[in-house]
Amino acid sequence: MRFTSRTVVLTAAVCLPLGAALASYVLAGDPQAPTVPSVVRIGEENPAPPATTTTPPTTTTAPPRTTAKPPPATTVVPHVPPVHGDDDDDDGGGDDDD
Repeated sequence: MRFTSRTVVLTAAVCLPLGAALASYVLAGDPQAPTVPSVVRIGEENPAPPATTTTPPTTTTAPPRTTAKPPPATTVVPHVPPVHGDDDDDDGGGDDDD
């Protein structure tokens, strides 16, 4: 009984994703062919939409107060010393990582 249930679970684990992929492929249909304009003109831009002018609403309230923010702090990063390419100096028998 245990062998049969394991076989059923394994078969379901394989067949369900394959069935879902097959159904997606069959139901997807054909993609539409890409449409290409009959004439392509290089260097011409589409006409810009007409500019709409709006007047800002007039308000009788006082302008908002602005508070002076302190300048952002600058962080100085110390210069990193150059790294020498000689990593072969641990040829000795010791366990030092220096």
